[in-house]
Amino acid sequence: MCSYDNTLVNIDYSLLNNSDIMRIVGDNCLIVYLRVSKSRFEEQLEKTEQSRSLKIIEKDAFEDRNYLCKNIADIVVDCEDMNMDLLITKIIENIVKYYS
Repeated sequence: MCSYDNTLVNIDYSLLNNSDIMRIVGDNCLIVYLRVSKSRFEEQLEKTEQSRSLKIIEKDAFEDRNYLCKNIADIVVDCEDMNMDLLITKIIENIVKYYS
């Protein structure tokens, strides 16, 4: 049911702002957005070693990125308060539902 062929994992949001790349990705991939709340994002961000100014930029960009990701994704999976096993199950359920 699953393979790593044609798998793209992206955390670089600059890719999302390139319409040519997004057209190619959208035509050839199932886009799954693993969404977290802003408060959860900020909580995790505070645990990083990024500078204070980078953290401010990341926090300010959250809403725009969230909006963009929700609109380009074929599937949005809310990851709030899920352990890894439950998250994997939820992702698989959503993919199966998408293709059925």
